[in-house]
Amino acid sequence: MQDSKDSVQRRLNDANELIARGKYESAVIHLQKAIFLCPEDPDLYIARGDAYLGVYDISSAIQNYRRADKLEQGSEKRVPGAALSSTGLKLADLHATYCRRLLSAQRYDSAEAQANFAISLRPFHAPFHVLLVLAQSGANKWDEALDGIRSMLEADPRQPELYVLRCRINIERKCLEQVVDDMTRLVRLAPEHPEVVALSEGMHAWTEQLVAKSMENVIRERYDDALALLDRSLNLRPGDSDLLYKRGIAQRLAGRLEDAMKDMEDALEAASGNYPEAARQLRILHNEMGVQYHGWDLYPEAIEQFDLAIRGQVGSEDIDEAMAMVYANRGDCYQLLGSDDKALQDYELCIHQLDLIKKDAGGVNEEAYSRVARKCGESLFNRGRLAVTFGEYSRAATFFTKAIDMCPDVVEFSFQRAEILGRLEMYKQQKEDLERVLTLDPRHARARTLLQRVSPHHSLVLGAGVSGLNS
Repeated sequence: MQDSKDSVQRRLNDANELIARGKYESAVIHLQKAIFLCPEDPDLYIARGDAYLGVYDISSAIQNYRRADKLEQGSEKRVPGAALSSTGLKLADLHATYCRRLLSAQRYDSAEAQANFAISLRPFHAPFHVLLVLAQSGANKWDEALDGIRSMLEADPRQPELYVLRCRINIERKCLEQVVDDMTRLVRLAPEHPEVVALSEGMHAWTEQLVAKSMENVIRERYDDALALLDRSLNLRPGDSDLLYKRGIAQRLAGRLEDAMKDMEDALEAASGNYPEAARQLRILHNEMGVQYHGWDLYPEAIEQFDLAIRGQVGSEDIDEAMAMVYANRGDCYQLLGSDDKALQDYELCIHQLDLIKKDAGGVNEEAYSRVARKCGESLFNRGRLAVTFGEYSRAATFFTKAIDMCPDVVEFSFQRAEILGRLEMYKQQKEDLERVLTLDPRHARARTLLQRVSPHHSLVLGAGVSGLNS
């Protein structure tokens, strides 16, 4: 028995000497004989594992270290995460080394198995989990790989390599939004990282793709999705005036007027004030905010917003049809506040601007024009009636005339002027107004009565009388 032990030890010493001299094959032969004599000695398997490593036979080395580890452990069951012997540590590292070699050979399923072996020995060693993720991503097991990355980042969020790896995976999956989110973190976390620099070269193209997708969502009225994409775009290109403008448009369409205003103001600032379209949108937003305040009966606040819309930004004072209508909106507020003079002034300004636009452009929205003209005419008519109350008949006639010019088809405007013209002893003009009234409304009893008094034998009066007999 002692001779056998001495023989095994002698062979082990000779094998270690051969390994030191680089004669690995001879060492393996000596160790095989020693193992035959003493198959339960873990040192023999460790030595043979080292010899196999010398000839780059990692698979055989792993088998020998696994046998040595099992012998050292005996019948005790290993507790996950417990301290390992040097043999166990070496075995875990061998699995990891083999995993890397398999990854280089693109044998991803086998690499995943080796990574799992390494993790089973050292479950809390992060580099082994990274190898597992690399193997899973190589095998297109995206969900498993992403779950692994998420778990590691939860444990330590300051790991740029993991964000880079997740970017690479999501680029393969064409999940651009997630790539942008991770790139945003990477630019702050490790801006000089070579992989970050390389990925950053594609940021412009990614941004354009995100913007295109966001505009598609705007067209489909999916404003929340559009805004989320534009937020990501701005993370890639912070302070970009065009992106701020586009997000402002989406905010406006989503009904978030204050947020839209902020984006338009930021777009103007980013463009050093030289962004006419953003300035115009800002004016439209002030108008829409004013309309909103008007709906809430907050008329002074509404007027303030309309003032801002009319005033505009430097370089955006031009009046188009939309801006002209702001005067009418402000006029409505003044009228509700009892400021008839200001209301009339705004209605007249609106009509004046629309007339200029109609002359230059050849037309405007006729329905909107008629609506404002009616408001203007009614305001002029009310001013005329007020002048009548104070006995200012000439002034009243002037207001009624302007009201008729605005709305020539409104019967009451012409009839009231006819009455005033009679007081001014302008009977010929009175008669013409009464004729106009009865032409517009043959059943207008007061006009017929007044015309009968002014011109008893007028054909319109006689015709009405015959019509009455026939009926």
